[in-house]
This record gives sequence, C-alpha cells and structure tokens, in this order.
Amino acid sequence: MKCDAVTCLNPAPGTDVVFGSTAPPSAASGKIVFAGFDDEENPAVGGIYLALLEPDPPLSTLVRIGDPVPGPDGVASADDRVTRFGEALSFDGRFVSFWGAWGDETRSFVLDCPEDGNADLIAFCREHYPDGFEAVVPLHQGIFVQDTSTGRTVMVAETGERYADFLFWVFSGRPPGAGEGGDEGGDDFEPPRWRASSFAAVAPLGSSSFTAAFKALRADGGQGVYLASPSTGLDRPVAAAETGMSAASIDPKSPPGTLVTVVGLEREGLRGNGSTTYLALAVSMETPAGEEEAVGWAGVYRSQVPSKLPGL
Repeated sequence: MKCDAVTCLNPAPGTDVVFGSTAPPSAASGKIVFAGFDDEENPAVGGIYLALLEPDPPLSTLVRIGDPVPGPDGVASADDRVTRFGEALSFDGRFVSFWGAWGDETRSFVLDCPEDGNADLIAFCREHYPDGFEAVVPLHQGIFVQDTSTGRTVMVAETGERYADFLFWVFSGRPPGAGEGGDEGGDDFEPPRWRASSFAAVAPLGSSSFTAAFKALRADGGQGVYLASPSTGLDRPVAAAETGMSAASIDPKSPPGTLVTVVGLEREGLRGNGSTTYLALAVSMETPAGEEEAVGWAGVYRSQVPSKLPGL
C-alpha cells in the first residue's frame, strides 16, 4: 500500500518514540490535525499535531503531554501539566478545539449495560459486565481551543462547581458470532467494549476570535451543549440546549409539555465564516411520565449563533 501525506510519519516530533496510537484526523484549508500517542491507555509521549496536506510533510506540534495547562486568559499554569488529550478534534483551518486532563486525581462510577439497541451487543455486555462497568476518569478536565496561527491556547470550560465531566460513554463493537454468516469476528473486528468520548466544536468569530461549543455533564446530573468564546470566561457559558428545558425552545412543533432528554453534538456541528455561525444539534425529547403514555420527539436542528453571546 502506498502511503501519502502524514500516514507514513511515525516518530513523534522531537523524540525517537514511534506513535502507538493515532486517531481520525480533522482537515480544513489544506491542513490536517490529529492526536497521536505512544500508548493510548496510558500516554507518556504524544500530543496534537498539524501538517500540510501534501506528500511527506513535516509535523508541527501544537500541544503535547507534559505541557503546562493553559488558563482562560491563555496564561499557562505554573504547576499543572497536561496528562491526557482527547482524540476527537474540531478544526476549521485556524482554530482547533480539544479535550485535555491534568493531575493524578480521579473519580469513578458504575455504568450499566444498555437496555435498548442491538440484542447481541446487549447480551455480550450483560455477560461480561453483569454488575456494571466501573469507569475511572480524570477529576480535572477542560475544553481548550488553540489558535494555530498564533500558538495561543485558552481554556473555555473546566470541571468543578459547574461541570462534573466532559466524557460520555457508550458500549460498542461487534460481538463474536454476530453479523452475516455468523462468523466469530476474527482479527478484523474488535470485541465490544466501553468507550469514552468528548464532544467539542469550534468556528471563527470575526477576524481573530472564535466560538466554541461543547457537551458537558453538569454537577447536578443534567447535561447539555454550551457555547463559549474568549470573552465569556469560564463562568458565563450559554446553554444551546440542555436536559430538562422545554422542547418548545428547540422545536415549536413539539408536543405540549415535552422536555429535552438527550443532546448530541459532533465536531463538525459548529461552522461559520467569521461573520455568520451555525450550530447543528441532535436533540431527543419526551413528555414526562404520568397518567398518559409518554410521547417521544427527536430531530436534528440548526440555529444561527449570535455574533455576541447573550448576557455579555
């Protein structure tokens, strides 16, 4: 197989360590960004890298494991160092958003197997995790945006009093014996497992700033998608959609009394040209359980993001 562009570049820049794991890249404006590590589960070397979309380009390091943690003003911490980066990057050609974690403290919780979906997948999960799966995540997490033109990185959200987590879990994969022909999966299929992902997107705002969107689990147990820009700081994000809010604020045609139950955001969900920005969300809604049967409602929605976020 012939390799082009960054697919043949293995050593992490500045080291003799070969990438043991890379993630699906994001590309725009003739450039590509991706996350690469020596060890996906416990990285000691690696980070987020940029390259031009051309044969055999050099890699530029945007951020790396061990870098100081940037604050909301772009000033790096004197003590905290980044220990992990997320694989899901959003890149508009200039700004790149990413999840990062720091410190040694963790929190744990138990995930129950899904009740809806593929029967084989559910059965596999219940067989291997009859008492649930104990997930362990970093206590200190943040959503960051870097301006690749200037190299300045800022934090737009962090866990603490407002948010408990930016990671969301799903049990996925192909159970042995499932699929056409009843094969056992072989080497071409990864067995099902629990996976965690962060969800963030970024788009330009004006000529030199940005708007970021991210999904978060609130400290009170709810969740939603929130908007932030450098001017909002960490304390004034704007809720685009969150659980418990009236569905009529998202879809005026939704049944009376319907509330938002699930919100989804993908890394291409926020796009703009500097003057006009649009946000795309997947939203599920349901009427509260009561005497009558609950009514479900769902859709993909697009809205224009204000050039100046409310309340600022």
